[in-house]
Order: sequence, then C-alpha cells, then structure tokens
Amino acid sequence: PVEGKVGETNKGGFSINLSGVRAFCPFSQIDLRRADDPSLFVGKTFKFRVVELSEDGRNVVVSRRAYLQEHRDTEASRTRETLALGDTRDGTVTRLVPFGAFVDIGGVEGLVHISQISHQRVANPADVLREGQPVKVKVLEIQNLGGGRSERISLSIKALASDPWPSTAASLAPGTDVNGRVTRLVDFGVFVELQPGIEGLIHI
Repeated sequence: PVEGKVGETNKGGFSINLSGVRAFCPFSQIDLRRADDPSLFVGKTFKFRVVELSEDGRNVVVSRRAYLQEHRDTEASRTRETLALGDTRDGTVTRLVPFGAFVDIGGVEGLVHISQISHQRVANPADVLREGQPVKVKVLEIQNLGGGRSERISLSIKALASDPWPSTAASLAPGTDVNGRVTRLVDFGVFVELQPGIEGLIHI
C-alpha cells in the first residue's frame, strides 16, 4: 500500500497526493460503501493500492477500497475461525432495513432481527439505531459459515440487555392504578405499554 492525502474533488473522483506524486482515485474507490458526501474525505490521509500506472508514471490510479477490502478479508478469516454460538462480540451497525439491522462483527456481517433489538417493541430499527453505531451483540445462530451468499449469522442486542420484567413486576400489583400508552390495536382488544418493555392487554 501507499499513503496519500486526499485533495480536491474533480470530475469522477479525487486528486491524491502521494508524497509529491499526483494520483487519481475514483469516487467509487474511496470507501467500501458509496461516498454520498465526498467532501468528508478531503484533507484526510489514507492508505491506497495502486491499481493503474502508465509507463511514464504520469497517470496513477489508486484505490482505497481495494486496500480496505484486503484488510476486511483478512479480518473476516480470523473472525470465522473463532466465531461460535453464544459469543459476545463488539460490532458496528452497517445497514438498517425494515426487518432489522446488519452488524459488522469483524469483517463479517450478521443480522439483528427487529425482534432482537430491544425488550421494548420496535416498529422501525431507525428509531433506536443508526448506521456506524457501535453495539454489543450475542451470536444466536450460524449457518453455512464461509459459504458466501448462503452464509447466515443471527445476532441479538436484546439478549445482552437486562430484562425489565423482574425488576418492575412488583409494582404492577392487582388493583394498582397506572398510566399507559396504547401501542397496538387487535381484534380482541388493546395492548398498552405500562413501563419500558412491559405491555399489558385490555381485553375488548
């Protein structure tokens, strides 16, 4: 790898200063994910891989993405060698989808299903998580590890959070008046949140 400082943006990419040698990095090669805001990279120094070099050395094309992918692949191999059910891992939220959140646990992505985000009912993962957020997760299920597109790793944030029920159940004695928030309407009644993570049913 070579180290370079990101200069101004131009048509299609960035100008990169490699210790006095001018190089070019396409927008698509500055990161593993699409750079929605190229200005965030300007002025910063990164490691790159040289992917094109003309015979006279005047045209140099570099890729930070290629360097990052090599690092990620090495990290992923180490993770797969040691990953086991029940592990607690530090991770980073990479993508939010309607059914949950994808989390990078060391070059490998797993899914935290929406039902495994919190003891409280979560309607939209974006309400409680954000991309880039560090999280601790527990490994619940592993399928076809190292099997490419068929690889499936199920994770849980909720499993590492304390269950609110034991500590709050004592205050919910029969006959007690409580305030609540209606969370769901169903054919047979109404669900009401009495405390964070604690729902009760008002039968129709």
